[in-house]
Amino acid sequence: MIEAGDLRIIKGHAANQGRLEIKYKGEWGTVCDNQFENVDAKVACRQLSYCSGLMLPAHKVDDGIGTIWLNHVNCSGSEGNLLNCNYNHDISPCRHYQDVGVHCFLNCSTGDEGGLRITDGVTENQGRLETYYKGEWGTVCDNQFQNVDAEVACRQLGYCSGQMIPAVRINDGQGTIWLNDVNCFGSESELLNCTYTIDTSNCHHSEDVGIHCFLICSTEDEGIIQ
Repeated sequence: MIEAGDLRIIKGHAANQGRLEIKYKGEWGTVCDNQFENVDAKVACRQLSYCSGLMLPAHKVDDGIGTIWLNHVNCSGSEGNLLNCNYNHDISPCRHYQDVGVHCFLNCSTGDEGGLRITDGVTENQGRLETYYKGEWGTVCDNQFQNVDAEVACRQLGYCSGQMIPAVRINDGQGTIWLNDVNCFGSESELLNCTYTIDTSNCHHSEDVGIHCFLICSTEDEGIIQ
């Protein structure tokens, strides 16, 4: 039975990302993006039984209809329900073009330094590459990033291989850009074992790199006729 405060995602490219809606006073409605941040998205996604998530800005989701229920949502991150966060019902400054979205994660890293995740893509195995560094998730600059670097990242994530997706085909991230000038030999087990620099002063989120990891890799004998 649907209870007050229940959430749902009106899906965009996938069921785990799209416009966030909340059931309130017997009616489904939307949430205004004013002050809505990643920490609020994490609470919403955990309530929806995902492991974590990111905010999708309003311009990346379709406009909703009906009542806008919540504004100025402000979670600490420990809440189990979005209605346990601070918020208000004054939605007079809100319009449906400000309806917020979330991208909830199907799989999460353990949070170890150097952990990786793929976010904001059409499927869970392709999208923007992010790394956990100094206690915070951030992005990777595409300067000098090549397929060999993507292969290392994908193997670290448990896939058999992968390839780079250029930044122009990836949605811009947010927060800190952690790595620049990544250069792997290809034998490394983790991206942080490759050479890189943390001087990202020449990087912008329009240069956030993506990867497409392969679920199945062909054998070296593929195509050989015996």
